[in-house]
Amino acid sequence: MTWLYQFSFSAAYGLLSWIIPAEIFNTATRSKGVAIATITPSAYSTNTLIGQVSPIALKDVGWKYFILFIVANFTNALLF
Repeated sequence: MTWLYQFSFSAAYGLLSWIIPAEIFNTATRSKGVAIATITPSAYSTNTLIGQVSPIALKDVGWKYFILFIVANFTNALLF
């Protein structure tokens, strides 16, 4: 199940958070734009939320918790 999650994340959304900021800014503003995109508070907030909720969800729901991420990643793959 972990392999399926990792595969869908890597194929769908994994690297896009690094690629999109590097491509949308022109050369003059790219370094500042990518730096701001890297330290965006929502990314840290989301990682903190997932880190806090995952142990509880894995204890209560078990492996089915990963289905949430698989569905989200395939949805992102269709959107991107």
